[in-house]
Amino acid sequence: LLCCGFALAAASAHSQNNRWTLRTDDTQLVIGLNAQKNLCLFELSNPTDGWNWTKSPSVFPLIDRVTVGGTPFKTNWVYQRGTVDQREGTKLTLVFTNAKPALELKSVWEARQGRGPVRHSMFLKNNAGKTLTIPEQESIEVRLAGPAAGTSVVYINDDASLPDSIGVYQDPLVGGYRKTLQISEAHNWIPFIGLNANRTHGLYIGWEWSIGRINVAGEANSPGVLVKVGNGDDFRTDLYAGETFEVPPGFIGTYHGDLDDGGNSLRQYLFNYALPAVVKNDPGYPKVEWNAFAATGKELGGWDPDEKKYYPLIDDIAPLGFEEVVIDVGWWSNYGDPGHIVADPKDWPSGMAAAAKYAHDKGLRFGLYDNEPEYLTSSCGRSERIKDLSYLIHDLKADFYRSDATAGRVINGTYGEDQRAHYPEDVGYWSTKGFYAVIDSMYKKVPGFLWENCASGGGLKDYGACQRAAKVQNQDRYFPIDARRSFYDASYAMHPLQLAALTGSFGQWQAAGSVYEFRSSSLGAAYWHPDAPNGGNGGPVWSAQQKAAITRAVDTYKRKLRPLIRNANLYHIFPRPNDVAWDGIEYYDPATQKGVVYVFQPKGPVNSHLVKLKGLAADLDYTLTFEDGTNPTTVLKGAVLMNQGIPVTLKGDLTSELMFIEKK
Repeated sequence: LLCCGFALAAASAHSQNNRWTLRTDDTQLVIGLNAQKNLCLFELSNPTDGWNWTKSPSVFPLIDRVTVGGTPFKTNWVYQRGTVDQREGTKLTLVFTNAKPALELKSVWEARQGRGPVRHSMFLKNNAGKTLTIPEQESIEVRLAGPAAGTSVVYINDDASLPDSIGVYQDPLVGGYRKTLQISEAHNWIPFIGLNANRTHGLYIGWEWSIGRINVAGEANSPGVLVKVGNGDDFRTDLYAGETFEVPPGFIGTYHGDLDDGGNSLRQYLFNYALPAVVKNDPGYPKVEWNAFAATGKELGGWDPDEKKYYPLIDDIAPLGFEEVVIDVGWWSNYGDPGHIVADPKDWPSGMAAAAKYAHDKGLRFGLYDNEPEYLTSSCGRSERIKDLSYLIHDLKADFYRSDATAGRVINGTYGEDQRAHYPEDVGYWSTKGFYAVIDSMYKKVPGFLWENCASGGGLKDYGACQRAAKVQNQDRYFPIDARRSFYDASYAMHPLQLAALTGSFGQWQAAGSVYEFRSSSLGAAYWHPDAPNGGNGGPVWSAQQKAAITRAVDTYKRKLRPLIRNANLYHIFPRPNDVAWDGIEYYDPATQKGVVYVFQPKGPVNSHLVKLKGLAADLDYTLTFEDGTNPTTVLKGAVLMNQGIPVTLKGDLTSELMFIEKK
């Protein structure tokens, strides 16, 4: 009934003044044409607080010029029609044409059921019968206005290699404010920008592409700001006759509350509409994974794994309850040239298919690392990458593919006559599009295929890559504090079930294989790589008691934590981890009225902390139990837990606890 009512309202609005209203549960966007017939945003608001972030209508510019054979032509876009499709939520398509040269542009706005943003995609078709050169068309360009005081600009480092010193930035929006966020596979930024007004309401914008930029420019004497999201100011590319150029998609959403409230809205949308189908539909994801890097190298931190250490590792970890294992860098012959993806016959005489079978027989899924150097800006390069990945799956019997950047960028490309990119400025676009085409092809051709996203750590932590990834390695140093910091940052903007904030052994540190370390690496997707429990690379040999503790921790993750990580709201109820003060996070699922607080006491002198929760029902009684029995079971009202808190005691350095929450 609601959908039918909306359909009538949209049709009526169209017939009156060429304006359409698109709604999710917490975002309302009014888009249409102004008096000059320009594409324009008239309203962007949250139904609860009603603040219109575009109270002055914001014109959405379309490209103003194209070049044909070196001759520039100014465009004159003419609106043709608007159509509404309500088969999956509400999709509005607005069509514009340009007469000379002949072009068609479609601007597509989608509002899906549930909480979350409105998505925007654009498609530019060349009907001129000859090749054109087009400039930058922004995915999103919008002029926004917050309250006169107390509005902050929020952006998040991707912590790709090492966690950033700050992580989550909240700059005051003052007159003349300027910020540019570079988006790439290097260590820089998640393609996310937010505005928050006094922690009471806000908006966020995200970009579904891996290489580009976000520009934020504040007006001189007001709280207004212009946000541009796209490939880059100097972008240009050639568009062949009859070809359609896909502008990278983006989305924009609003929320009532603080940053966690905005994140919970976005995370619900990401789960519903922006995950690989296998990950979304199988409640057994994220799997508990052991990366064999530290355990199978010929030396700790070495890039040359050996099957003599692999098989004992599988014997050790299968009884602990681990569900996946991946062999990392260097398993092939002729190390340094991964284009020859043949197992090293000296180090892996049994071959990788045998390694896969051994893992499968022990109940583990098996993954293989691969990083091919092909240029994805060419059809030959894309075909070769698909061939290589297919070989991993079909011939070597891997269940999933793990990427990384040891032999060049994961998203690799160049420009030239034999490439789809013809300029330095469009290499990033066509490389990204080529890589997405490779991964999408693998999902179509190989049932159950999954991509494990690593690019020198979290270098591809963006909404385009994460639509295709089972998980993303969150950072590339493996102290427990690194895992918790990188998770703290990324979980404001990404879904936690994809965030593999791993801990483990490496050249500078030998992990102890403790529950504290495992919990640090299982705030989201549980992902670990210490030395094997047998101590084969110099690590501690686990005792029977230690194995029992990890077995229990893994079981708790599967039974109690994984459902919350998939479905619950997430709250940052502690400060960002600093390896001294207490830290942790809260999950709470209003649907089941269950939750958990991860609590970590690194090495500070304080043995007790007052923990205040968020998101509970104030009038309900909640039973709080402690996984390790460090504190007594307690029953408290939601209001007490949120306003006054509960004192929690942990004794000793490097201790942790799981405080479970359940309606009485």
